Amino acid sequence: MESIERIVSHLHQWLNVGMRVYHQDQLIKNHADEMMPSILYSWYDQLISTLLNTKPIQKEAIMVQYDDRYNLSGAIIDFQDYRLILGPYLDGDYSVEALNQLKKDLKANSKESLILSSFFDHMCILNPNDLRFIYAILIQHPTYEQDLSIRMIRQKKKKVSNEHIVSNDEDELKIVEHNYAIENELMQAIKQGDLIEINRVIKVSREVRIPERVPRDSLRNQKNSLIILNTLATRKAIEGGLDHLHAHRLSTMHGIMIEQMKSSLDIERMTRDIIVHFAEAVHEFNSKQLPPLIKNVVLYVHRHIGDEIKLEDLAKINFVSIEHLSRMFKKIMGVNFHEWLIHMKMVEAKKLIEQNELPMTDIASMLGFSSGSHFSTLFKKHTGYSPKQYQQINLQ
Repeated sequence: MESIERIVSHLHQWLNVGMRVYHQDQLIKNHADEMMPSILYSWYDQLISTLLNTKPIQKEAIMVQYDDRYNLSGAIIDFQDYRLILGPYLDGDYSVEALNQLKKDLKANSKESLILSSFFDHMCILNPNDLRFIYAILIQHPTYEQDLSIRMIRQKKKKVSNEHIVSNDEDELKIVEHNYAIENELMQAIKQGDLIEINRVIKVSREVRIPERVPRDSLRNQKNSLIILNTLATRKAIEGGLDHLHAHRLSTMHGIMIEQMKSSLDIERMTRDIIVHFAEAVHEFNSKQLPPLIKNVVLYVHRHIGDEIKLEDLAKINFVSIEHLSRMFKKIMGVNFHEWLIHMKMVEAKKLIEQNELPMTDIASMLGFSSGSHFSTLFKKHTGYSPKQYQQINLQ
């Protein structure tokens, strides 16, 4: 029973949808949707009552209660001696007419109407495949792992056909096994810094791993999904030998970009970039057998890429003369330190520009440039394009 409660608790935290767990018809856990407006409580109580009175088709089953007046759904999952009730949630894109009808029926005032609109915009989206996967996780509870399982539930906000849901243990296990395999392959590729494998797995697993570009998809759900991916990738990169502070800097940069996303249109690219950035970083550190002095310099630059970095400061930190450090750096790296530093800043700049989320002035500031014009001049010198031109080319 403890493992079931733990799984449901994780599901609730990640999906932020109301969940009740019954064992032999006794309520043992109640996770309320804290975002649900109080004006909906009466409707919610009626939903729970209807679901509890629903007789299962078979001992192991998933059943959905759909309120076509408001486009709201609830579901009940029967497994073993347990019943899990989920709701309210959306099964696809809701209509403004349905929301207005709900406001009218509840006699919502202007403040309550705003709260309802906000709730609908951020409500959890579950389609039949999501419910099947939740069911598969529940029946696999003895071997459940939060990091690998919860990440796989896909959030979609598009109309789906009224599909009859029939549970099949063998099919569900195949889904779980496939998703575990994809997750493990990607994380292992990050750990090894294997860019070829990363591209291969992303290509063959796009329908499972990378969220689709669906209009009106819940941006908060997608951000949560990316945050979890970012955490997993950070951990695997560190296991692969990436410096902890460098990994943390990458993770922080991704976290900022995720929170500043204003559209779900770039969700696929952001997913790919998180995976590729960590794999590239691991590859870079593992592919070069650098002398300790040069490796210290490289690590310092990665950790402080947004600061003003001077060769004399690096020499003092490493207790060597500027001349010795300069000669050794050029001998090992093939270019002088200043050229290499600008190159690394341009690499970071391109990553940030490709995200299409930050103004150029913010990117210039983040990378330690004194002005936007200085940044633009150096960027064009190194890439052949101005930052704006590069952004436009990348968007095509």
